[in-house]
Amino acid sequence: MRTTLQRKLILPLFLLLSGCGAIGTGVGIWLGSQRNLRNNSKPSISISSPSFSQNVNDMISIVYEIRDTESDAANVKVEWSTDEQTWYTCTEQVNRLIDLQSDGTQNLTTSPGGIQHTFVWNSLMDIFAANLPNVSVRITPTDTTTKKTGFSATVKINVVNEYITTLLGRTPTGSNKRLHIPRYIASDGKNLLYISNKKGNSIVKLDLNSPDFQAFPPFLNQGILSLAGTGLTPFNGDNLAANLSNLNNPAQVALTTDRSTGDAVVIFADSFNHRLRQVNLRTNFISTLAGTSTPGYDNNFASDAFNDPLQTSLDTPFGIAIPPKGAAFSGIFFSEKGNRTIRFINWSTSPAVFYSTPQITVEPNEMLTIAGDPGKAGTYPVSGSLWTDAGGGNLSPNIGLPSPGALAYANGSPPLLYVADGPHILVINLGNADATIYPNASPPMQPITIKAGEVQTIAGSSGATSQQPNDGVEARVASLGTILDLYLKENGSVFNVVFSEDKTQSIWRIDGNTGLLERIAGNGKFQEEGESETSQIGDKGPAKNASFAFPSGLQKWNDFLLVADQLNNRIRAINLSNQPQTIAGKVIQPQYIDTISKGLNLGGSELTEPVEVVVDNFDPTIPEIYVSDRGANRILKINANTRKQEIVVGTGTQGSGPDGGLANKTPIGENGGIHLFHDNEKKFLLLTDDGDENKGGLVRVVNLHTSNLNFGHITNLPPGTIATLVGGGTITKTTSSSIENNLDNEDPKNVKLDDVIDVAMSEGTLPAVYILERIDQNNVYRVLAYNPNASDNLVFARGNSKQITIQPGKISAIAIFNSSTPSENFLDPLALNPFQYLGIMALRGVASSQAGQTNLILMLPSEDHYVIAINYSNTSQTIVGTSIPPGEGKRIAGLYDNSAGVYKQGYNGDFIQAVNAKVDTPLGLTFLPKDKVGDADILFIADGGNNRIRAVFGDTSGDLAGLDGTIFTIVGTGEEGYNGETLPAQNVILAGPTHLAAVLRKNFLNQDRLILYFVDENSGRLRQLAIPVSFNKP
Repeated sequence: MRTTLQRKLILPLFLLLSGCGAIGTGVGIWLGSQRNLRNNSKPSISISSPSFSQNVNDMISIVYEIRDTESDAANVKVEWSTDEQTWYTCTEQVNRLIDLQSDGTQNLTTSPGGIQHTFVWNSLMDIFAANLPNVSVRITPTDTTTKKTGFSATVKINVVNEYITTLLGRTPTGSNKRLHIPRYIASDGKNLLYISNKKGNSIVKLDLNSPDFQAFPPFLNQGILSLAGTGLTPFNGDNLAANLSNLNNPAQVALTTDRSTGDAVVIFADSFNHRLRQVNLRTNFISTLAGTSTPGYDNNFASDAFNDPLQTSLDTPFGIAIPPKGAAFSGIFFSEKGNRTIRFINWSTSPAVFYSTPQITVEPNEMLTIAGDPGKAGTYPVSGSLWTDAGGGNLSPNIGLPSPGALAYANGSPPLLYVADGPHILVINLGNADATIYPNASPPMQPITIKAGEVQTIAGSSGATSQQPNDGVEARVASLGTILDLYLKENGSVFNVVFSEDKTQSIWRIDGNTGLLERIAGNGKFQEEGESETSQIGDKGPAKNASFAFPSGLQKWNDFLLVADQLNNRIRAINLSNQPQTIAGKVIQPQYIDTISKGLNLGGSELTEPVEVVVDNFDPTIPEIYVSDRGANRILKINANTRKQEIVVGTGTQGSGPDGGLANKTPIGENGGIHLFHDNEKKFLLLTDDGDENKGGLVRVVNLHTSNLNFGHITNLPPGTIATLVGGGTITKTTSSSIENNLDNEDPKNVKLDDVIDVAMSEGTLPAVYILERIDQNNVYRVLAYNPNASDNLVFARGNSKQITIQPGKISAIAIFNSSTPSENFLDPLALNPFQYLGIMALRGVASSQAGQTNLILMLPSEDHYVIAINYSNTSQTIVGTSIPPGEGKRIAGLYDNSAGVYKQGYNGDFIQAVNAKVDTPLGLTFLPKDKVGDADILFIADGGNNRIRAVFGDTSGDLAGLDGTIFTIVGTGEEGYNGETLPAQNVILAGPTHLAAVLRKNFLNQDRLILYFVDENSGRLRQLAIPVSFNKP
């Protein structure tokens, strides 16, 4: 029996546990929660990529899965080690890189079956410029709820950060299966489009009836399917599945019927594989129609010659035009950028006869040139008879075509071929009767008569009377940019021409009767789409208000005009009708534009025509790289560590904006050379700007410092702003090689320059600015020197014990190249006699106020296949093994044939004297003095035609003793194209390297490495690799 006291104690306890619902329930939940936490499983990791022992470098994408039974969020720690004893934290790449986006390390989602995540390791930050085998990467998860550390996973990889990588212009994995800089479009007339991918090195097809277009929200690459290409470029054969074949910069594409099988085929110009190729759409196999992969030119008019297309060398085929069934010609017309020709392959069983007097006859199954001449560069405007009968069955070409591109065939009487050639549109009369273009032209303009066998320019002007393109402007007087594509629309007895061009980033129509322009689309501004949800390029609005970023490919489809918008990485559609129309599931209003399929947002990371690169190595731990992208009319800066990039000069729209504005809001155009100066007090960028024909060429300066800039006549230039240093005036003096009649101590603000190619600066106590200029009308080049100093003259030695004195604040000519006839006459810098097509120059030494203290040597590459150096001191100097008398110049690389009087083009090996070595179209030079390298001076040559970067040694000692004047390849195999990343220098395939910058740094292992940053123009890439300073002797 319980006592009263026991009852008093038991009752409250009972009430506590069960009588009070709130308290009782709370205790139960708390106890249960403790039990669940205690029993929670630990998260686990599995790594799917990279694979064991894979060679990787730079930005390493680590793909892994996190599994957790309770699906709790997890944090991860990502580490690396060389011995699995000491572990280091992997530096995460925070900025998105086109296709690479790291998921971070905090609050990551999980599930019992596993959720995939990506960590992007910026390995160059941790293992700089070094190759380390067997690096362990470990990922360890922590449950954010229980704080328990889970089960880690480890993978061993080989980090090869000495090897090649791409800093700008990366190619995403799988870009051969999606849009990546779409270039040209062809249609089957139904629902399929075939698109050439410039950067993806592929042909893809877009199915406008794909169920992809029913999905919401829209996703990337809707309706896109792979057709041909792997993404890599070295030619790997024919008669294989098209998706296993390597393409190299495919250009214009067309559809037709195979003459043998009747199957539908896609034909395209495989430009840098130097072939015309076709894909059979029934078998999906690829084959070659013309070309041998070896660039060259073969053409034989002899009656007994058989001009077999498969045995004939081509050079960079580009445009394609296929006449329709029943036309006067049956076959294929194509243009060649490299040979500057247009050729025809005859598919008929009868001879194809062109022109009247003289005639060109192309026999069945043969191929011949019908226009152009590799030996004639051609000048604008292009006009006149194409051929002359030289007798004996030989024909001689009269006219050169400067840069033939996209083609369009007009099936009229007579038949005509329209040619996009630089900033002009040409028409070739293929028949034997006269043709009239613009029959209703209004005075003072007259109709254009094109006789049989003639070519005439029908659009584009660069003369003094040219006008800005606009509605109602006559096409013949319009100042246009490069014509990107064109197509023809029959208009009664004439053809309207629709074309796109890059100066106004617009699409225009030329009325075939009057020759007047009408804008179809484009607001005149270059614009790349950003990350915003709202379109920044004018989609879903009037086409005339839209912006483009290189609208290259044009294709008519029903009531739509389809556009390949290259750097916006998308296909867009313009409704040309007066009624709403539907395409790919989208309703587009009349005269409006919208995107129908798009690839990855490129984020301004693509390079279209990179020319020169410089590195700011003022703080070696934060290297900043500047790239002049002439094709996009801008200069980019990229932090080599974080990969953060920004536009520092230009808007993308061609022009020469006013002084005093923010540089990244000011248009520039045809920009080429750049030079960076950075010390404790100043940081500025010099650049060339040819964006305004009326102003002429300019040399401009951008203040990159946080304080106002004073330099030469530029005073108090605010940070971030731009001003003109040289040019914009009226004084030219371009007609004489005499110093007395050329620029001699002129005010830099009063001179008018022509085509400015490069700018460089010697620093030292008395800085000087050097300008390389091409004077187009005279085919003359000259080097000008500007003296920015306040009180000191600059003195340069000249041949025959003469000298050139430049007064403070003045500009003078210091070198004049007045002939395109090759010779070895370098005795006087003001009367040089060999040059054409000069490239990016290099300097050694400095100028001075006294001739005896000047030790400047100026080095210039010539596309005539050699390199010259000029000694401006009054004593002999030796540069990379060649001794140069005072005030004279000498060839320091390239092989001269005395008997033929020409410089030999090509490649004849390495580890020979540079003056005995063939080079091929050297485009840019970089010089590193011995005090910055160690055992030698090094002259780097961007040997563009040989697709190599080569080095020449001078003043050698130590391990390199005895190699003075020796040339050898440091990057490149000699093939043209792109074969991927993580390759050693000797295995890298390049595509037209134009320039490089080099800095000496210690790598992760404390070894000296030369870090090379170079621009690969034809592949649109800025690339990096590291090479040992201790070069091996042969």
